[in-house]
Amino acid sequence: MTTKNWKCLVGLSALTLTLFLTRETQANVVSFNLRSTGGTAMPLGEEAGAPGVFHDNWNDVLATASGGTALTAGTIRDETGAFVGGLAFTVTSPSFSGQWPGSGSNTAKMFSGAFDINNNVGSDLHFTLTGIPYVDYDVYVYGRGGSSTTRGGEVWLNGYTTGTRKSMRHLSTASNTGYVLVNDTDPFDSATGQGSYLVFSGQNGSSLTLDVDALGGDRFPIAGIQIMGELAPPISEPSALVLAGIGLLGLLACGLRKHCRRA
Repeated sequence: MTTKNWKCLVGLSALTLTLFLTRETQANVVSFNLRSTGGTAMPLGEEAGAPGVFHDNWNDVLATASGGTALTAGTIRDETGAFVGGLAFTVTSPSFSGQWPGSGSNTAKMFSGAFDINNNVGSDLHFTLTGIPYVDYDVYVYGRGGSSTTRGGEVWLNGYTTGTRKSMRHLSTASNTGYVLVNDTDPFDSATGQGSYLVFSGQNGSSLTLDVDALGGDRFPIAGIQIMGELAPPISEPSALVLAGIGLLGLLACGLRKHCRRA
């Protein structure tokens, strides 16, 4: 093969690789609303969530004596209303101090309902998600305000005391104060980390755990959880054939140009 043909091949290969690597990724948001009996689930058309993840189609998780109702694979929707195949969600806790049913609509309903835990030694609220289909994702955790601004504690991602820790102290006695981001990675104290939600960014893996520990001599109500994930669609067989055809046509064109010049 001549130098010119090699140049053609390299150029076309680079083009093919560029087309493959620049395929548009698909962002999905899956949302979980936590509440107890006495309230009502968020209708599929109601919206809530921090900037960038403000969507409808929240999945309802109802409190039980030992945690919350499990959402099995095939029952969880993303923000478009489509079911996310394989994704499952469970909640366990040995001690619930009191639960919040939720009221109002949209953001107010998401924040006002919650799973509430007392100050105990060690993590006492556990969330587990399995079958996560996303290559990369961010995890959002929302806290509910209450009668005391010392309500809060620590959230550990993928391992209590061994994973990644963020602390939150709610900034107000009101249940719904809007979306104020907390990014406190220090141990919890009653004077810092004011806000209403925190984010674990840039995560990966097909499963995750969130361990919540109420600290500060008070309680830590968790109102909602969201995942925003990136799912790159696999290249389809017809697309692969098209790219291969482009490469072959390019090589043929190079050969024809060489033949014409000789003639």
